[in-house]
Amino acid sequence: MATVEELLEKAERFAGQQRWEEAALVARQAVDTVPEHRWAKDKLGWYLSRAKKHADAIEVYSLLVQEAPENPKYPYMLGYQYYDQQDFTNAVPWFRKALDLKPDYLVVLYRCGYALVKTGDVRAAEALLRDCVRYWRELEEGDAKDREKKNYADACFQLGKIYSDRDDWVSAVKAFTEAVAHESNDADKLYNLGKALVKVENFEEALAALLKADQIAPRKHYIQTYLAIAHHQLNNLVEAERIFDGIPSHIKDQFPYIWQHHAGLYRTQGRTSDAIRMLRAATRRPNEKGLHSWYDIFILLATSCEEAEDIQGAYIAYQGANTWHVKSRGKDSPIALKKIKDLKQVASERSIDLESTSTAAYSSTDAGQSNAQVAYIKKFFTDKGYGFIQQTTGDDLFVHIRNIINSESIREGARVEYQIGQGRKGPEATHVHIID
Repeated sequence: MATVEELLEKAERFAGQQRWEEAALVARQAVDTVPEHRWAKDKLGWYLSRAKKHADAIEVYSLLVQEAPENPKYPYMLGYQYYDQQDFTNAVPWFRKALDLKPDYLVVLYRCGYALVKTGDVRAAEALLRDCVRYWRELEEGDAKDREKKNYADACFQLGKIYSDRDDWVSAVKAFTEAVAHESNDADKLYNLGKALVKVENFEEALAALLKADQIAPRKHYIQTYLAIAHHQLNNLVEAERIFDGIPSHIKDQFPYIWQHHAGLYRTQGRTSDAIRMLRAATRRPNEKGLHSWYDIFILLATSCEEAEDIQGAYIAYQGANTWHVKSRGKDSPIALKKIKDLKQVASERSIDLESTSTAAYSSTDAGQSNAQVAYIKKFFTDKGYGFIQQTTGDDLFVHIRNIINSESIREGARVEYQIGQGRKGPEATHVHIID
């Protein structure tokens, strides 16, 4: 019959191969052989935890907490079983018990702080995360400090997110900078640093952080969006437009702030009519996600319509802005209400009946124009960048990708809204918007 030591050696060999369930089975044999062998129970708990056998691990660590109440590892590992299942409410009391025994237990300070964020106790979370940062900085240089570097970086990162939620972007930049300095290949940390740098208008450093984040985690829409914003602010307008065009419309619908920034780029380019078309298309299908973004979108649409001297369009857009302000903040928007009042005065002076024409303002797909048509893409050569629209009447119409607002959605058979302009070789589609 194998001894406890032999069984634990066998279990460790399985563990070295990450065969956690097999390691746990052998460690269980060791515990059954000598029930009072604490180290065998310690190893069994660890293997069960790694195998994500949380209920069994909880049973083992509960025994160890009773047998060794002075050891902070055991309440920590008991709490971790709940934490790993995202049951943060039950994780916190065990983490706190571990911290009562060892106040400078860095991994517990971080994880308890994170769990408290998830349960909504941000003030308590911030205090623990700050303690994690302080204790790490007090460590002497060496292997111990290096081993705890990730906990320090993660604590800085969570502090940065807390500051971001408060719109304290200066503090967020400092926290995210520390996080990235100690874990430079984490795309989320780089992205959040880049975003915070955009917020404080340090666009060159933001671009550097976001480019690195994009290299690590390519084609993530949130990274791409802030990359485009940084390029826009640095006047790299072509690159900003290329990036925005590459974000699919269904993603923009889910995260409406992307529509807002894409349209803002058009405004910078002097393409107010394209901005209006894009924003009107977006506001035809608003959803409850990103409530305040919809307010900002309607405000941008309204100011774009004012720039284009589309009084009806501006009036209805400000009404929409106020509606979404009420939904997101529970009260009217003073800005929108004042603008609505001012536009009524302007309309009265110009003898415009806003109530009868405001609906028409939305059926028009360009400022001051109502000649938009609807048809289908008959053929499109993606490698060449052009194709043809099958019109409801008349000949097929040439369309070039440069004239398609949301070109990332192009496909044969897609329904499009468009106008007809004069190209170099004859009529061609302009201001094309794919609508499904």
